[in-house]
Amino acid sequence: MSSSIIFLLCLVALVSAYPQRAAAPVAELDPICLLPPVSDPTANCNKFSVKYFFDAVDGDCEDFLYSGCGATENVFDSELACELRCENVHDRLNSFESVESFERLRGDGYIFNLYSNSFNSKLTMYAKFIVLLCVVAYAWAAPQYAIPVPLMAQQQLDPVCLLPPLNPAVRCNEFSIKWYYDSTTRDCEKIFYTGCGGSKNLFATEDLCELRCDNDNFDSFESVENFREYPLRKFQYFVLGK
Repeated sequence: MSSSIIFLLCLVALVSAYPQRAAAPVAELDPICLLPPVSDPTANCNKFSVKYFFDAVDGDCEDFLYSGCGATENVFDSELACELRCENVHDRLNSFESVESFERLRGDGYIFNLYSNSFNSKLTMYAKFIVLLCVVAYAWAAPQYAIPVPLMAQQQLDPVCLLPPLNPAVRCNEFSIKWYYDSTTRDCEKIFYTGCGGSKNLFATEDLCELRCDNDNFDSFESVENFREYPLRKFQYFVLGK
């Protein structure tokens, strides 16, 4: 199956699985929400409590001090109940404030929207899973787009790496630690260098040895200073691949 066909199939599956946000129903404001909260502002029963009403001017649910009598239907025990009846639930209502609020109002049709939102979140998870499957399938069907192996890894071993690191007959008493490529162990190894008699298979650092002879084990330069110290070698490796 070609990569183009896989891409098209994945696109169709993704569009099908991804939740489409349903447009909020456009409805006229409930006439109750246009009523004044109290039919007779002068009524006073001296049983004060905080209630809520919908303010049609501000388009919001507001609290007020209720005296205990003269209330219209535009008076609610909680801000949540007011929002459910008079405000755009899709924009304003985030969650029920308590279990009691949920139990009291679950007969309202708006509660269905909460379950609907939860269902949509699961669809979003399925869509992400489909994206992951598409990426794997596309990478399998289109290996030409895979990350290329460094050119150096595809070449035969450099003849330099087969040389012995030292001429045992030469000794200069200027001791230091160097690195060379051991073709038997296929790894860069440390060696005690006397200061002379070294071949080209002798490197100042393990990084340089791996860059030249053991690129499979080369991860990165061990330090920023080491990277900056050898600009020619890093250019050859990362740009020319050798």
